[in-house]
Amino acid sequence: MSSLHPARYRTPKHAGPTALIRDGAALIQSVDDIIEALETPGRMISKSTSDTPPEPPLDAPDLAVDEPPQHNRGRLVSALGADPVEVDELVRRCQVTPAEAQILFLELELAGRIERHPGNKIALIST
Repeated sequence: MSSLHPARYRTPKHAGPTALIRDGAALIQSVDDIIEALETPGRMISKSTSDTPPEPPLDAPDLAVDEPPQHNRGRLVSALGADPVEVDELVRRCQVTPAEAQILFLELELAGRIERHPGNKIALIST
């Protein structure tokens, strides 16, 4: 026979699950439970749901990143070659912020113009 001990629901570690239970979260133990919850309108919606998005905490950092200036783009692209170069080295050499460099590298990667290598290195793809 096994016994079940109540969780220390008032500890910070259990705050999330406790809030879910308090707000009426569905108990999911199998695929059938998921199907039932999806077929029951409003079953898994928290009673705290509203039309307005939640306010960010007052001390939340501003995560918005501006588009890198065009001259920074040119410096980074011209510094790239067929040989892999460390991203940190490119940032230092081109005097750009890491955020600007990552935006540009993501754009180049999505366009299929660069490839990533081990050791946080990137290189232009030979065409």
